[in-house]
Amino acid sequence: TIDSSIHSVDSSNDLLKKLVASLPALDARLDSASTSLENIRKTLNDYSATLSAKVTESALALTQAAVDINLASAQIAGDIQTAKANVDTALAEARELVSYNNQLLESLRNSPVASTDQVQKAISDIEAQNASLSSTITLLEQLANQLDNNAQAVKNATDTVANVAKTSADNLQKSAKDFQITILPEIDTSLDSLASAIGTLRGATESLRTLFDQESTLLTQLASMLEQSKSICAEVGLSLEALENNLESTYTDLRSLQNSASFKELTTLLGMNPDDVSSFMSSPVKLDTVTLYPVNPYGSGIAPFFSNLALWVCGFILMAIVRLRVDPVGLPRFSATQAYFGRWLFYVSIGIIQSLIICIGDLVLGIQCENPAAFIGAGVLAGFVYVNLLYALAYSMRHIGKALAVVLLVLQIPGSSGMFPVEMMPEFYQVLNPLLPFTYSIDAMREAIGGMYGAHYLIDMLILGGCFIPVGLFIGLMGVHFGYNVNTLFDAKLSQTELFASESVPKGAQWFRLRPVLLALMQTKQYREKIIARAMRFDTKYPLLMKIGWIALFAMPILMLATLILFEGSPNEKLILLSWFILGTLIVAGYQIIILFLHADIQYQFKLAQSEPASDAGKIAQLETHEMPEPLLRSGGGARDA
Repeated sequence: TIDSSIHSVDSSNDLLKKLVASLPALDARLDSASTSLENIRKTLNDYSATLSAKVTESALALTQAAVDINLASAQIAGDIQTAKANVDTALAEARELVSYNNQLLESLRNSPVASTDQVQKAISDIEAQNASLSSTITLLEQLANQLDNNAQAVKNATDTVANVAKTSADNLQKSAKDFQITILPEIDTSLDSLASAIGTLRGATESLRTLFDQESTLLTQLASMLEQSKSICAEVGLSLEALENNLESTYTDLRSLQNSASFKELTTLLGMNPDDVSSFMSSPVKLDTVTLYPVNPYGSGIAPFFSNLALWVCGFILMAIVRLRVDPVGLPRFSATQAYFGRWLFYVSIGIIQSLIICIGDLVLGIQCENPAAFIGAGVLAGFVYVNLLYALAYSMRHIGKALAVVLLVLQIPGSSGMFPVEMMPEFYQVLNPLLPFTYSIDAMREAIGGMYGAHYLIDMLILGGCFIPVGLFIGLMGVHFGYNVNTLFDAKLSQTELFASESVPKGAQWFRLRPVLLALMQTKQYREKIIARAMRFDTKYPLLMKIGWIALFAMPILMLATLILFEGSPNEKLILLSWFILGTLIVAGYQIIILFLHADIQYQFKLAQSEPASDAGKIAQLETHEMPEPLLRSGGGARDA
């Protein structure tokens, strides 16, 4: 029931409030965990640095101990060898003395006086001495053997101690290396994973807080809606009770009427079947759909729009990669009209080739087409018209014309009824639809694809060629006279950047108005003072005016995005708003162009006003060498050279 639902909503809202209240404690615990992780990481880094230093010191100490032991062992071995050499020397001398004594004893025993007491006593003394020497020799031999054994033992002990020291140093370094390479990175990885988990949990907490707020708002709204539903249900219940009473009364009346003799007589006279009457009331109209021009593949239905889009883009790319201005160097003298049509013939020839490639490519890809020749004819005429119009815009207005070509493309995408019926678009595009060349070229291609309907194909082709070709020629031949100085200014500014592609600007490539030139030739004092004062005033305001333009130019897209995001309107309303922003951006760009052009024009007049007085012929020659290598003066401005 509604009451139980309201109770459940209140309980859920209370639970959400408790969860929201517990979130700060969870944040505090997460902060504590993050702090602990940082402390652990710092401790590990300190321990790693200390361990490396201590291991290095210990390894160096063990290595030094091994070196000292080896030195001491070498010294002891040398002392033992010296002692053994001394013992060997004494042993050799003792053996030599024993041998000498034996020879002496042999001589004394064999001598004639051997029997005398003195000789016998000498023999006894010598024998005693020999016995003592023999005992000494035995002791010396034992000492020599002991020295050899001791030397070997010292060497073995020294080698053992040195090996132990070296092994200990190597083990220490290996342990430290294993800790640095294996253990510490694993610990760091674990800490990073834990920190990432804490960050994820913190993000989830923030998401939960936002979600809880939204849920609380939704639950509050749901509770309010349930209360409203409860009151509405009560009202509906009362209405149903009244309706039930009315139905019962009506049913009683109808039963009475049905049983009356008048109703039976009326039914007999009219001859109507109640079932037929009820069937008619349930579905009074039946619709039968008849397909007159079936277009089965979806690609065939949208092929006209995308083919025209490709034709326009190909023409625009052609304007970007091929020079517009004819270089007169090395050519016979020609007029501006001849230069225009000379380059025009090249452009339209390439445009026709592009049109043939696109249309034949559509047919090769297998689009449905009832009349391929008419389809190719519509594509060729559309390509001719587009290149003619794009060339006229680019030739007469250079970079401004190319920008206008992009704006026209943007307007034609929703306004030409290429993807959706124009009746589904905002009123702005419905008004714009008959003024766009895409409208007629797309319709002509549709006639060729689905089948001809009367003379619509010829009408579309006549409007496309008869209206837009003269418009393009008029813009190209006449617009160049009015936009020449602006084009020259743009090319000069772009060439100064050394970054953007631009047409070369010959020296003196400017068309003068007749009035300022005549005033400059007259050299009136009032003119000079007026122009200098105007130039000084404008130069003072020029940086501020340009700054305002730049700020507005960068603020427009930001304002547009913010408005589109915050504005809760239908797609059609947002599309209209986007169109107004595009128009506003064009107005701001036009404002900057006007300010820049006025600045250049005032600078030019300032140069004329500052020129020194001279004869009329000298002034004209000065103007010719400074600004006009081929002077062409016209009142109101104009254009010169292709």
